[in-house]
Amino acid sequence: MTAGNNIEDGLAYASTDAIAGPAYTMTARALHWTTAFLVLSVIPLGIVAANDWGGSMQDVIYDLHRSVGVAIVPVIVLRLISLDTPTIATT
Repeated sequence: MTAGNNIEDGLAYASTDAIAGPAYTMTARALHWTTAFLVLSVIPLGIVAANDWGGSMQDVIYDLHRSVGVAIVPVIVLRLISLDTPTIATT
């Protein structure tokens, strides 16, 4: 054995019998991406509504901005209710 040969020494990696599963549930992923989509949608709507760039659609854009903003709240509440911390398998 030569110095610096970490693979043979067993220092380069740790072996475990645990099977790696998904880090987050499908529900957590769906709620995450739904929240991301809603937040990323509400930002440009707010910018357009605040700067009066909507023209004749200004009221519709403001109402849409407000509605999407209100829809974010229950999604975040659902995320908090379904919050599940990934567990570490112990052997």
